[in-house]
Amino acid sequence: MYSIAKAIIMTHDMSGFVLSANPATSESLGDKNSNLTGKNLREFIPPGEKQAFDDYLLRISNTNVVSGVLKLRTKKGKEIYWLYKNIKKEDNETGKHVICYAQDITERIHMENELKGAKEKALESVKFKEQFLASMSHEIRTPLNTILGFTDLLIETNLDPQQKEYVELVNTSGQNLLVIINDILDLSKIEAGKMTFESIDFNLPQMLQKLRDMFMPKATSKALKLGFYPSESLPEFVKGDPTRLFQIFNNLMSNSLKFTEKGEVSISAEVLVRDEESAKIEFMISDTGIGIPEDKLDTIFESFT
Repeated sequence: MYSIAKAIIMTHDMSGFVLSANPATSESLGDKNSNLTGKNLREFIPPGEKQAFDDYLLRISNTNVVSGVLKLRTKKGKEIYWLYKNIKKEDNETGKHVICYAQDITERIHMENELKGAKEKALESVKFKEQFLASMSHEIRTPLNTILGFTDLLIETNLDPQQKEYVELVNTSGQNLLVIINDILDLSKIEAGKMTFESIDFNLPQMLQKLRDMFMPKATSKALKLGFYPSESLPEFVKGDPTRLFQIFNNLMSNSLKFTEKGEVSISAEVLVRDEESAKIEFMISDTGIGIPEDKLDTIFESFT
């Protein structure tokens, strides 16, 4: 911010010739000792801005007050910017003339340009990251889906118990890896504001059963009881986004099994309110694990925490 002493004050006639100027005007134009009287402001206008200056002279001739930003060039070739508010006056001595009140805002303009450039680079970087994540997620998911498809086929063949256990572990690990890959892709969608939710019919009890079946081997390997308590009044079909809902359940179950060493991990679904058109359902995944310290409860929903 410039002080009053740095305010640019000058007068010029209707053709742009300087009638008077204070020292701040000369200083802004690169030579505080120069006398600007008699010089035309056009001398300080860059070639590409000549038309804009002519337009300014036309506007001030047709009205009494004009304001805006004027781009000039000093004797040394440095481009500067004035934020001005000019007033047209007329008296017997000088006739029609313009009183200029301006402020040199060159530093502010440069800073805004730098910020704009930085923003454009940041947006470009974000776009590149989104494209990279989407591409990588697709490139990884394609062969992974093939692996999962063949493990599903292999499980149906004549395998001895140990071989079947190994293939099922490969399949489970592959499914978990697929969830992680989908999470990465979802993150890029969220950042791009492109996350959408489906609204389709799906079998809710079947989804919960699938969740139980998927985590049963893990629970068994840790000698944990895996409780399954769906309400008898649970509607068979509901409308929503089964992928996102399953994703939430999967994350919570994975966490519960990871931090529970003995006891039980349970899945429950209770109908709180139901009518012919809708139902309010409470889902709960609980465990007998170490729990979450009270001082950490406020941070559990923060990104990457």
